[in-house]
Parts: sequence; structure tokens; C-alpha cells
Amino acid sequence: MKRTWLSIILFCLVIALTIYFPGNAQTKQSSRISMDWIKQVGAKQAPRGERIFKVNDYGAVNDGKTMDTKFIQKAIDACAIAGGGVVTFDTGEYVTGSIFVKSGVTLRIDKGVKISGSQHIDDYPIINTRVAGIEMKWPAA
Repeated sequence: MKRTWLSIILFCLVIALTIYFPGNAQTKQSSRISMDWIKQVGAKQAPRGERIFKVNDYGAVNDGKTMDTKFIQKAIDACAIAGGGVVTFDTGEYVTGSIFVKSGVTLRIDKGVKISGSQHIDDYPIINTRVAGIEMKWPAA
């Protein structure tokens, strides 16, 4: 019984000293980490003057019934090949499976645009992916 109490008191003493004297190298180093990344996250305004690629010009139909995956992907691919820009949608609803946004491409979804995911698993190709650190084949979504 005395040993248990002694262990508890010793444990509390170690915790108290750790809190009171936090000046280890790790703490001092972490206080010097730049927080500039905070300004770089979140929603951003699309750059003005970039080329605009409308998915509707590539065949997408904003009726909420037509499967638009290949048309949206065509617009994304054309945008990437052109060196980047903004992919936009006319107002309406679009149905899609997996799409793959590429480097330099901004996908802009304006007010009045609704993008619905397909209910069919076949519209999501199986790709190599990592889930919880395990490499496996999984539907791209």
C-alpha cells in the first residue's frame, strides 16, 4: 500500500516538474516554427486573367441526369494541356463519377452549380491507393 502511494506521489511530482520546467530542446525548437502556412490554406479566389474552360463546351449537360464524367474530365485535361486555367460549369446539376484534377487546374464551382456523385460503383475506376498506410486497390472517389 505504501509503495502504491509512493508511486503516485512520485508520478505527480514528475508531471508537476515537467509542466513547471518545459524548457527542453523540443519546446524551444517548436516555438520557432513559422506559422505562415496558415495564410495559405482554405478557399482561394481564382486568379483573374487565366483561361476559362467551360465543361459545357466539352459536352457536359446540366440536367442532373446525364453522366458528365468524361466531359468534365475532357475540360480538365484540355486546361492542363494548355498550361493551366479555370474549369467552370454553367448553372445546373451535373452527375459524375471519379474526376482527376491536374496540376495548374482550378475547378471553380459557382453558386447555382450542383455536382452529384453517381450511384453506380462502376463509375469509379479501381486504382492503386493507400488506406490507413496499407497499399490496396480501391475505387477512386
